Formats: sequence, structure tokens, C-alpha cells
Amino acid sequence: LLMFIGQDPKVSHEFGKFIMCLIPTLFGSATLQPLIRYYPMQSMIISLLISSCLTKAIHIPLC
Repeated sequence: LLMFIGQDPKVSHEFGKFIMCLIPTLFGSATLQPLIRYYPMQSMIISLLISSCLTKAIHIPLC
């Protein structure tokens, strides 16, 4: 798609590899976004805070 609009082929190829790495994050994002809106409406801020801290604690050693 990027080459179709005139982007450099090398940049397009690298961007394609980058996007393929981001596909697994779609499941987590699709799960998190509704919870971000639901929990504050139900006054359940602590559970959102705990889950965010747990995610960050797992993510930091992996990166």
C-alpha cells in the first residue's frame, strides 16, 4: 500500500515488518479499551489501577 502511494520500497518493507509485530497487540487493546470505559462508570478504579500496574510490571522486564 505504501509503495502504491509512492513511498520508498525499503521503507515500505520495514514498515510492513513493524506492523506484523503489532498485530498480536490488537487482542489486548480490544480487551482493554472497553474496560477503560466501563470501570470508571462503575466506580471500579482500583481494579483498573491494579491491572495496569500488573501489566506494566510484566512489560518492563520483557522490553
